[in-house]
Amino acid sequence: MKKFFRTHLVQIILLAVCAVAVLPLSSCDDDDYYWDIPSSGFIDRQLIGTWELVQIDGQNIYPENANYFSFGSRGYGRYYYHVNGRPYSEELNYWCEYDYHGGRNWLMIDYSDGSSADQQYWFSDGGYSLWMQFTDNLGRITTYRYQLIDDVPW
Repeated sequence: MKKFFRTHLVQIILLAVCAVAVLPLSSCDDDDYYWDIPSSGFIDRQLIGTWELVQIDGQNIYPENANYFSFGSRGYGRYYYHVNGRPYSEELNYWCEYDYHGGRNWLMIDYSDGSSADQQYWFSDGGYSLWMQFTDNLGRITTYRYQLIDDVPW
């Protein structure tokens, strides 16, 4: 037995070093990410997917000017947009609330830059069109229509 350990000591040490070295290489997948949705909130399963902006107040948007939302199943996602023609993206957290008095669904989004947006939303075209209606501080209403797509093209 003593001879076995002497003969294989280098191999045993290397095996132990490799086993310890592999531990920090494990990662957390985005799917494991979860945050606490407010108690009044829920995740609307119809939102899950990637959405491309196609209209603002009935005016068509050119694809090169479109922005995108990607909503995951656990209240997280990404917002993709252009600044001076360059693509950018940022993480977001989202949840939905139902207005029992007004009969509308509300989509609440917290962006990673610290900003937030609350807007009414609904679906049409069999769930392939997502409408968001945003009211700014001056009471002006802007309506956005997004179309469900496979993935962000860039």
